[in-house]
Amino acid sequence: MTLYKVKNMQGTSEKRPPYPYDNKSWLEYWQIKTGKKAFFCSRFGCINYAEHGGHVRICDGMLAGKAFIVPLCRECNNPANTSEFYVDCELCEI
Repeated sequence: MTLYKVKNMQGTSEKRPPYPYDNKSWLEYWQIKTGKKAFFCSRFGCINYAEHGGHVRICDGMLAGKAFIVPLCRECNNPANTSEFYVDCELCEI
């Protein structure tokens, strides 16, 4: 498990996945690209079910600023949630 400190990206709710996935949700896109099924939120310590493909940005280290899609629950993907949190980046998808 590789944990990265991330923050939700702001202003991404209207973005769509790239063609030919533009008719899919971000969570469906994540599942297609990783070949995995999203069950639980990727936020370390959260036990809620994943409902969204959340846009997050790594906060520090060599990958600081890099953006990813990760499965998140509604609470963790909330745009009002501006706090930093950890995700397992084995679950990250560009």
